[in-house]
Amino acid sequence: MKKLLAFLLLISFASYGQKKPIRNYAIIPFGTNTPYIFPEDAKNATLTQANIAEIEKLLKASITDYNKHQKEEAQKKGIAKGSPEENDLLIDLKQYKRQFVAILNDKKEKEVWVNCLCEIDGEEWRTKPITHDGGGKCFFYLKMNLSLHRYSFLAVNGQ
Repeated sequence: MKKLLAFLLLISFASYGQKKPIRNYAIIPFGTNTPYIFPEDAKNATLTQANIAEIEKLLKASITDYNKHQKEEAQKKGIAKGSPEENDLLIDLKQYKRQFVAILNDKKEKEVWVNCLCEIDGEEWRTKPITHDGGGKCFFYLKMNLSLHRYSFLAVNGQ
């Protein structure tokens, strides 16, 4: 019994002060408080770790495309490549929190609304979809079809 107690104390001291990694995403169930991007009769879907990995892969691909387009537009306007002015046009995903709302569509395909936010205080974003008018590239969203492995409808606020 003493050995068990000593072992438990040792484990509790070893884990003291260690922080859990903070996730930069929240999974929000589809329902009455979710945005209108899906039909009202859509069915809520769950997300697995494999789904999260697919979402991140598609999100990176969509932002790579977005940033490429932004760089092309900057060059047309005479903005110097690599300048602070050009960098202000680009999205850096490391700065964003993500909200995921997943549904099954009428074809039984899993679709996800991905909402990205860079300037958000508090923890409400973990439980409630945050919509924002304005804010530029700090707020954007897109729709994904995980069954078809593609994204669509990337919308950046103010653009």
